[in-house]
Amino acid sequence: MGGSRSETGPSGHQKAGHPEDDHPDTGAVGRPRAETSGYYRTESADHPSVGATDHRHIDPNIDPHTDPLIDLMLNCLHQDSARFPREQLDALSEDSRKRLFELAAEHRVVPLMYDRLTKAGVEWDTSMFHAYASAVARNNLRYFGELRTLLGHLGSRDIPVIALKGIHLSEEVYENPGLREMNDIDIMVRTEHLKETWEILTGMGYQSDTGIHYEAAGNYQVPTIIRRSHHLPPLLKEDVAAIEIHWNITRPGKPYHIEPWPLWQQARRMTIAGQEAMVLSPEDLLLHLCVHTSYQHIFSFGMRPFCDIAETVRRFDDRLDLDVVIRRAEERNWNRGVFLALELSRDFTGAAIPDEVLNRLRPDGYHPEMAATARAQILTKKEESAAISPSMVQFAAQKGALTKIRTAWQRIFLPEDVMVTKYPIRPGSPRRYLYYAVRLWQLLTYHTGRMIRMSRGDANLSGIVRRKQSLSRWMHGE
Repeated sequence: MGGSRSETGPSGHQKAGHPEDDHPDTGAVGRPRAETSGYYRTESADHPSVGATDHRHIDPNIDPHTDPLIDLMLNCLHQDSARFPREQLDALSEDSRKRLFELAAEHRVVPLMYDRLTKAGVEWDTSMFHAYASAVARNNLRYFGELRTLLGHLGSRDIPVIALKGIHLSEEVYENPGLREMNDIDIMVRTEHLKETWEILTGMGYQSDTGIHYEAAGNYQVPTIIRRSHHLPPLLKEDVAAIEIHWNITRPGKPYHIEPWPLWQQARRMTIAGQEAMVLSPEDLLLHLCVHTSYQHIFSFGMRPFCDIAETVRRFDDRLDLDVVIRRAEERNWNRGVFLALELSRDFTGAAIPDEVLNRLRPDGYHPEMAATARAQILTKKEESAAISPSMVQFAAQKGALTKIRTAWQRIFLPEDVMVTKYPIRPGSPRRYLYYAVRLWQLLTYHTGRMIRMSRGDANLSGIVRRKQSLSRWMHGE
C-alpha cells in the first residue's frame, strides 16, 4: 500500500522496497529475486540456481585494500588491462571463486565481470557468472521490447521523451546491451504529458504499486507529487522492469535541485529500441550519473555507478566537453558531489578523468579523508547501506529522547497533502487515520531491527550512519 520502490533483479520479478516513501531518491537496492541468505538464488528456467551462501565475509566497514577478493574485483573492473589479475584469479579456490561472484552480484556488475573474465580467457568454471549474465541479457531484451512499444505510442501522440540512466547506458554507452544490468526503466516527459504517458502505460498492463490511479486522483494527488518529487510512483508489470515517469532528474526543495528545461534544450535525438527518442547530452548524462550516486544516494549503490561513469567517459571520449561539465556542475551547485564521484571513478576503474578537471572541481579545503569515507561507503553491503534512509540518518543524529520522539511522530503522521500522494485516499477522508496505522506498521516492520542493532552499538550500522552524515554534510558545504 505504501509508496515503496520496486526494482528488479536478473530474474525479472519486482521486489518491494523501502517504506521511506517520502524520500523517493532512496529505495532498497534492487537485488535478484528470492534472496535466501544474502545473494542471488532463483529456480526459474530463465535463471538456474547456483546455490546460496551468506555475506558475512563482506564487512560493511571494510577498506578496499584489506580483502584480496575486493581488490581482485576492482582490478577486474579497472579499464587498464595491465591491472587484470590473471595469476591471482587462476590461483583462486572454488570457494573463493564463489565469493568473488557474490561480490560482483552485490555490486550489480556480474555481466561486466563475466565479459572481462571471458575476454581474458580465464579457464576455471564461470558458470555462475554465465547464468547470471545470460539472464540479464534476456531480461534486457524483454525490457527493450516494452520500451519499443511505449516509444511507439508516445511518438504517435507527438510526446517528446528522454530515456534516462540504465536504458540509455545499455543502448549507447556499453559495448553491448547485456553488459548493463537494469533495475528499472526511467523516462522523462514534460509535466503536460504525464497523464497521457500514464494512460499509455496502464493500457499496456502496468499498475501503480501505491494504489494511486491517475485518472481518479489527478485533481489532487499529482500536483502535490509534482511539488514534492521528480517522478510519479513506479508502474509495475509482471516479468518486466518497473517504469518511472520523470519530469525532472532532481527533487524539488533539495539543495541540488535544478529546473528541467536546460536538459531538454541540450538533449539529442537517437534511435532506442528501434524507435526515435531523446537522450541527455553526454555532459548532462555524466553529471546525472555523478549526482545520482552522490547527492541522491550518498554512495550507497556499490561499484556499478562508477563503471557507468567510466564507460560514459570512454564511449564519448573527445565528444565529451569537460569544460562544459565543470561549468554546469558549478552553475548547478553540484561541484562537490561531481568532484567526489569523478575522483572515485578514476580511482576505482581508471576512468579517463584528467587531473586538470579534478583540480578545477576540487573544493577549497578538501581533505582526502572524504574520499576514504566514500570508498568505505561504496564497499559497504548495499542492502544495509540503502536501507538506512536520510530520515533514519537524521533520527540517529539527534540528541535527547524528546527530540527523537518528536521526529518519529513527524515521520509517522505526515501532513494530509503528503499522505494523499502516497496512499489511495482523498483529502478529508477518515480513511487517512487507517493509513496512519498502516504507515506505522510499515515503518516498525522495516526499521525496528536496525534501530535495535544500533541501540546495542552495532558497529556496521553505526558506521553507515556516520559515513552518510559526514558525506551529506560535506557535499552540502555544511
